[in-house]
Amino acid sequence: PTPTGVPGFITGGTYSSTAGLSLNASTGEIDLTTSIAGIYTITYSVGSNPATCQLAGSSTANITINPQPVAGISGSITVCESSVAPIDLFSLISGEQSGGTWSRTTGAGGTFNAAAGTYIPAVGATTGSFTYTLTGTSPCVNSSSIATVNIAPCRVAGSFSGVTVSLSKVATIDVFRLIG
Repeated sequence: PTPTGVPGFITGGTYSSTAGLSLNASTGEIDLTTSIAGIYTITYSVGSNPATCQLAGSSTANITINPQPVAGISGSITVCESSVAPIDLFSLISGEQSGGTWSRTTGAGGTFNAAAGTYIPAVGATTGSFTYTLTGTSPCVNSSSIATVNIAPCRVAGSFSGVTVSLSKVATIDVFRLIG
């Protein structure tokens, strides 16, 4: 916007910038939704006006637009605790930028490799959340997404040690009670 009240500011000029910055030439407003992150030089120029003793001139200013990091959209998977296949945590989130770090935020058991972004469940492991974080450059904030690995406990049929009975026994045998 026009800096009204600034001593010596001459209205009626035009704004221009280096390529990539979405700048309104009349008002000097920057549209951050369509601008590209980078360092830009903005120039404000006025023409000469002999009636007001105004000389042609320009002034420049630099502006830096830092990119807001995007850690993507969170996702999840359900696996059996006996699974030994590595889970690529990146495959559980979508739309993320590279360069972030993984951390385990909930759950226990299994093997988590933060550097590779992988997790291998194990018998006894609990459902876990793994956070992917990209650090923002000020004034931008950090961005995080969560990959959740739901652990389904293995179903066990039990064990049957056997039983010996006499054919003369009249009562029925509840085999279900014999399974441990």
